[in-house]
Amino acid sequence: MKKPWLFLLLLSLAMNASADYLIKGVGGISCERYVSDYRRAGVARREQRSWILGFLTGMNFNDPDMQHRGRDVHAERVDDWILNYCMEHPGEKLHSAAERFARELEQNQ
Repeated sequence: MKKPWLFLLLLSLAMNASADYLIKGVGGISCERYVSDYRRAGVARREQRSWILGFLTGMNFNDPDMQHRGRDVHAERVDDWILNYCMEHPGEKLHSAAERFARELEQNQ
């Protein structure tokens, strides 16, 4: 019975209100943790990839002028970009890396 409470506690810790919008889920983790989890290639890595792809989808949904951002971008390219960014900016949050990647995709369209 304690595990659901632990999950809720961890989820609330992962939420981050420092951005101009509410961050839910793993987007609130640090880039340093992302790099560490990435190297382990387990459930956390898949969860983080799903969060990033969902974030990009949400940005596409929310912006009628950019609904096809990342159309020809494979998930592996997203992984590489986010990993490199996070290695260079370990103190930033994952949501910041995902947002910067999305903005770069906008510029390349």
